[in-house]
Amino acid sequence: MQKEKMSASLVSAERVLSGAEHMLMRILPISGDEKILLKSLEKTYESAVLTIGFILKYEYLKRRVVLSKDKNENEKLFFSKCLPKYGLTEKDGKNLKELLIYGRKQRGSPVTFSRKGYVVIMDDDLGTLELDEGMLRSYISSTRELLTSVSLVCLS
Repeated sequence: MQKEKMSASLVSAERVLSGAEHMLMRILPISGDEKILLKSLEKTYESAVLTIGFILKYEYLKRRVVLSKDKNENEKLFFSKCLPKYGLTEKDGKNLKELLIYGRKQRGSPVTFSRKGYVVIMDDDLGTLELDEGMLRSYISSTRELLTSVSLVCLS
């Protein structure tokens, strides 16, 4: 039963990531609305979080890691111990870290607005983050690599 729930989360992560790719590759060029970048960021973030959660649960069940109640500790654990095991490059790790930062900022952001070719995410401290199509493509690519490697390692 536990294995079925975990694999369902991986299937859900794949479906959500495919939706993000579709928005970025198909809908954005047709509509030209940069707000689609934000929606695609949300979906990519959701997929990455689901996949990271799957990996941490899998590694915990195999008794390779000890999880904490603190999300930040678990995230550090993922990047230090789990990520290298799944064969991702340092660039992919960097992209995933940035994706998590951008995703959290976007979720908690009171103000987001679009400019020509990019969107701006403002936080409560009036700090800004800019997200363009190229950055989002690299985040999607890194999340896709993570999903692929997880499927190869855990489900084969």
